[in-house]
Amino acid sequence: MNAPRITSPRVLRAHRAARRWVESGGDLRGAPVTCVEDAIADAADFMLRDLDLAEVDKQCTSAVAAFVHDREQSEASEAMAGGARR
Repeated sequence: MNAPRITSPRVLRAHRAARRWVESGGDLRGAPVTCVEDAIADAADFMLRDLDLAEVDKQCTSAVAAFVHDREQSEASEAMAGGARR
């Protein structure tokens, strides 16, 4: 599967910033890299500018936390649905 081609310079820089965050020790906690890449790109588009390093760190951390929360909620819902069938 090919990833969509990135044509926006800001989105490209956002994806690179997210990857640098991961490479410099950012904890993904099982989240895919695309989770943080998309969060940084969306924030940069919203702000109409590139994010500074502190903003990248906050956005990546928030994106990972949201992903983990959603994953845990999904697992809990599946467990409750499985228990209800018994």
